Amino acid sequence: MAMVRTSLYLDAEIQGALKQAARRLGKTQTQVVDEALRAFLAKVNRPRFESLGSGEDEEVTAKDSERWLREHWGRTK
Repeated sequence: MAMVRTSLYLDAEIQGALKQAARRLGKTQTQVVDEALRAFLAKVNRPRFESLGSGEDEEVTAKDSERWLREHWGRTK
């Protein structure tokens, strides 16, 4: 995966905690930030339920809710 250089402005307390965590984990600060951002983005980019099968929804009906869950949330039986 290609890496792109960027800059972040952190308050001194966060930067110090990042530095300590990286040292403690035996990783670079870049690796720690990358892992944290990946976890955060995976969480916030997940689709949110509005209603499944309880009311009209052009995208999802009760009949195809299991398929929708697998496609959008990665759920399996």
